[in-house]
Amino acid sequence: DDMSPTLKLMLEGIEAMLKPGGFDFIIVCCSNLAAENFWQTRLEHSVEQVTGTTATVLAVHEDWNGGAGNGLGTLYAFAKACAKAQAGGIDLKAKLAAGASVALYHTAGKGTR
Repeated sequence: DDMSPTLKLMLEGIEAMLKPGGFDFIIVCCSNLAAENFWQTRLEHSVEQVTGTTATVLAVHEDWNGGAGNGLGTLYAFAKACAKAQAGGIDLKAKLAAGASVALYHTAGKGTR
């Protein structure tokens, strides 16, 4: 094999990136219920096409009076996602503790930062 160790490592990295993979759960925190409903439906119908996996989508909205802010809002979004998952028969915290991967996209707020 005439491949340098660096080239071999790079090619292994590219191979890993091209394999199917992704998150087990995708949480999207929106600003309102209409956006939550839109993104829940839109992502459920396209998650496999976009990510290559059948991740569980959990769209929620921030209904904290006055807005919870970035850090607290993200924790609140996770708590709401856990409740939504539980309503569907999924214990998100247990899945996470067992090694499931979770992405949380916090898009709620006014965008002032």
